[in-house]
Amino acid sequence: MKKLSTIILLLFIIASFQPLAAEETEVLRGYEYDEVKARLSQTSLADIEGIWQFLPDGATVAVERAEVNIDSHISRYNVVIVSSVDDDVEDGTLIGHIYSSASATQFTAELYSDIHGDKSLKLKKYILDLTDKGRLTFNSGSNKVRLDFWRWLPYLFRISVVRDKKSANIANGCVKIYPIVPEARSFPIYL
Repeated sequence: MKKLSTIILLLFIIASFQPLAAEETEVLRGYEYDEVKARLSQTSLADIEGIWQFLPDGATVAVERAEVNIDSHISRYNVVIVSSVDDDVEDGTLIGHIYSSASATQFTAELYSDIHGDKSLKLKKYILDLTDKGRLTFNSGSNKVRLDFWRWLPYLFRISVVRDKKSANIANGCVKIYPIVPEARSFPIYL
């Protein structure tokens, strides 16, 4: 019985360290910058829709409405690469979805953070905050938990779990480049 439990424990440990199964990336056609801009100019857009540029690397993505569920008032938007700084990621690659929420300025997103060629890895969930100045910030939607070994010393075998409170990081996000929001400029205009 002890050998069986050891084998099961060993198999569980090995299985937990296996990489996640990669999904095939979906490459959509018609995602050149000018084509997307022309398509977006012909429709009325929600505030989240448009062409966005990631800061600081400069990758450009298009956010377009994919479907609207009229019964539940939930909209889903596709996030597609228009111009990538990574040579492994082809333009037109679908990198995730954004979903509307009860707030007009907050959205939830599921985005692939690691794409290699035609494989998508690491689907991450984010909470997006949209400002009226054409800025979109990404916040991870989970609390990090860590084990505090210093608390083990007085109790030896008791486990102590505490929240990991790191110092505030600079917000990751995007700036809207189409349609242009006048207040979205990140640099002054000189005369």
